[in-house]
Amino acid sequence: MKAKTIDYYKTLNDDFLEEESHVFRFGSIGDGGYYLRPSTMHKSEVLFSGGISSNLEFEYDAFRFNPEMKILMIDPTISRFKTVN
Repeated sequence: MKAKTIDYYKTLNDDFLEEESHVFRFGSIGDGGYYLRPSTMHKSEVLFSGGISSNLEFEYDAFRFNPEMKILMIDPTISRFKTVN
């Protein structure tokens, strides 16, 4: 019996990637930034952000774009617990 081969690139492309000419840049200039569709940011309820270190520009931009979004920031290099309301 021949094993079924899964084309992960095709699956991601067909199920998750959408072509849209309008994207916004989020994040700081020195960090390279992230290009996301406005519709994705508007419909997102939660942002899980790992490895933030001391640069919160992406998270601030996301919050300014969608203040209703809950943002969970995780970074094991931070030495103490901090809550931002």
